[in-house]
Amino acid sequence: MSPETPQKTEVSEQSTPSSDPSTTLALSELKNLTKLRLQAASHAKRVAREYCLIARCLIGGKERERLEQTAKMQFYIDSSNKTLIAEANEWAAANPGCLPFSLELAFQQSET
Repeated sequence: MSPETPQKTEVSEQSTPSSDPSTTLALSELKNLTKLRLQAASHAKRVAREYCLIARCLIGGKERERLEQTAKMQFYIDSSNKTLIAEANEWAAANPGCLPFSLELAFQQSET
């Protein structure tokens, strides 16, 4: 193999040196959290696009960030994952009035 050819290294749960069930459970929880966080980010971007299409406007900057963050936190609450729910509740305490969130509520707030 030439030095320019990168080698691929694959790591799987089976390749972990510990067969401790608590380690496997923690790894599984981490994978689930990562998956849910990625889904939440994707969901938040989709909500922002829908809002722009329905409202027939473009939003950017701080307003878009706020909308995406609020949609993401609502996704966390709806996920039924205790860790994400706790994170969303902590965020909601620092940002009163932002949750619960729906596109309908977002339109009502933009009209006032």
